[in-house]
Amino acid sequence: MSAEAASAHGDDARWRRLLVTIAAALVAIEVLPRVLLPGVNGEALSALGRGMRGTLDVSALSVASLGLSPVLSAFALVELVALVIPALRPRRHTPEGRRALGRVTLVLAIVFAGVQGFFVARWLSGFEHSMRSLGAPIFEGGLGAELLVALTLVAGTMALVALAFLIDRYGLGSGFAILLVAPLAAEVLPAIARVVMRGDVAPLEIVLVIALAAATALGVRRALTWRAPIDRAVAADGLRLPTSGVVPIYIAASLMMLCRQVAALASLDARWLQPGDTIGFVVENTLVVAIGAALSLAFFRGVRDRLARSRAIVMSLALLVALVAVAGAPALLLRVGLRVDVLGLAFAVALLLDLTAEWRARRELGALTPVWPLHRVRSVDAVMRVLDDAGVRAHVRSVHQRALFHFFAPWLPMDVMVAPPDAARATALLRDHATRA
Repeated sequence: MSAEAASAHGDDARWRRLLVTIAAALVAIEVLPRVLLPGVNGEALSALGRGMRGTLDVSALSVASLGLSPVLSAFALVELVALVIPALRPRRHTPEGRRALGRVTLVLAIVFAGVQGFFVARWLSGFEHSMRSLGAPIFEGGLGAELLVALTLVAGTMALVALAFLIDRYGLGSGFAILLVAPLAAEVLPAIARVVMRGDVAPLEIVLVIALAAATALGVRRALTWRAPIDRAVAADGLRLPTSGVVPIYIAASLMMLCRQVAALASLDARWLQPGDTIGFVVENTLVVAIGAALSLAFFRGVRDRLARSRAIVMSLALLVALVAVAGAPALLLRVGLRVDVLGLAFAVALLLDLTAEWRARRELGALTPVWPLHRVRSVDAVMRVLDDAGVRAHVRSVHQRALFHFFAPWLPMDVMVAPPDAARATALLRDHATRA
């Protein structure tokens, strides 16, 4: 095959992969949410929604209403157990071990989805009983109907898993990441339109919030592509930021919400805990810094250059504080009820960076096949150095996204990908490296 023909074939393959990714995402966000659960009366549900002035979200009763939450919960539980039990720890870092953990995760996800699905079915029966006086029945209850709903919800979640695997194998990027970001991206323009139609926010304020989001996206991109300088013997290009990921923001926000709920139950004055309050803003940032520092030290405890590690941690904490500030700026400064979803925005930016990197890698290297899953961000440089020294060109998928979550995203492996003729050699090199590491 001539060089021109090979290049054209590679271009076609990349575009096919992009089309597969887009098609799978559209099925997940446009097709499955429109398929109602069995036994649900769509016409009666639509009539009830019109009577409630459109506040009823019909997609909440679709076959995909559980989404990927049972799968993500199963991933988290299995990863935690594998970390705690010493005999299972080696399985977290080999392809065979990961496949075994993946099978356990899939079974556990089915169990979680079945339990959640049954509770949804019971809620449907109770909802139908309370709404029966309004006209046509919305859901025909009974144990058989409830079990059918539970099984359908399990099937809906497994359909999303199948779409994720389809993207992994035949598309671009990580399937789970694509399916998690796609609904957020699809909701951006409708959300802006709803705010404009309500008319309770001035157009200039909307423009300022959009500009703030755009500036944040550029800042996140810069942080994810910049590397904190360090001895090249430790990391070829420096430590990746953020060293703690963005998980401290999730944890701090959850703790703040828990405090608000406890205060409400105890009838305490907790106005300072509310979003937009200056004291609450300071408390939340303090939590973010403390949690971020602890996680950074845990994730990069093997780095001997403590000065460089400290510098990278300080830069990462500054990024987290900036993200919290951006999230609260509209309420704190503009006094409007708009918030920038900084975590969703950061995830989307990282996804775009990884998709672009994979597109370029496939253009330069041709067909690629995954040979080894990585789950430590700090191990990427060492692995690439091993392959580069052996003359094996490679690409690592989803590095920028995993840098946002580190340990907390076992569903997002950083797959080392090489040309098919190099697969056996690369696997042997990485197995030997893993044994010595």
